[in-house]
Amino acid sequence: MSHCHKNMSESEMNAAKAWFERFELISSIAIPTVFGIVFVVGLIGNATLIYTILANKWMRTKSNVLIVSLAVGDFLLILVSVPFTALFYTTDRYGHSYY
Repeated sequence: MSHCHKNMSESEMNAAKAWFERFELISSIAIPTVFGIVFVVGLIGNATLIYTILANKWMRTKSNVLIVSLAVGDFLLILVSVPFTALFYTTDRYGHSYY
C-alpha cells in the first residue's frame, strides 16, 4: 500500500475506486459528446454565415468581408483543432484510450 493511502480504510479505498470508475464512465461519454456538438455547430454555423454573405451581393460590405474572414479562420480552426483536442482529452500520450 502506498504511503498516501495508508490512513484510508478498505471501505474508503473501495468507495474512492468506485467514484473514480463512475467519473471515468461519465467522462468517456461527456467529453466526446461536448466536442462533437462544438464541432458540428461550429462548422454548420460558420459555413452558413460564409455562404449567406457570399451568395448575396448586397451583403458584401467591408464589414461583412471582415466577418467572413473571421468565419473562415474559425471554420478552419474548428476543422483542425477540435478533433485533435478531443483525442487528446480521451487518450493518453501514446494513443491508448483512458476508458
